[in-house]
Amino acid sequence: MYVGSAADAAGLQALASAAAVRRWGSGPAGREVIAHSVCKGKYQPWKGGVRQYGCFRHHALRLAKVQKHGLRGPPPLPHPSLLLPQQL
Repeated sequence: MYVGSAADAAGLQALASAAAVRRWGSGPAGREVIAHSVCKGKYQPWKGGVRQYGCFRHHALRLAKVQKHGLRGPPPLPHPSLLLPQQL
């Protein structure tokens, strides 16, 4: 169950969480529940110099969707280690 607090207005992540609950939650207003659990896998955007699109459990699924539909939003940032040879 999502319970709002005074800290909800403190940052963008809190606002995004509240918006997700409003959009996908169910139940009476103020007692919304997101129907699916949130993945607790460790997401590493770069692993061994290779771009990852999700945690180790969901990377393959997300990669297939990205290859099929393309990326949304701004282009991803390159891995910092790939920038070093260009700066030397």
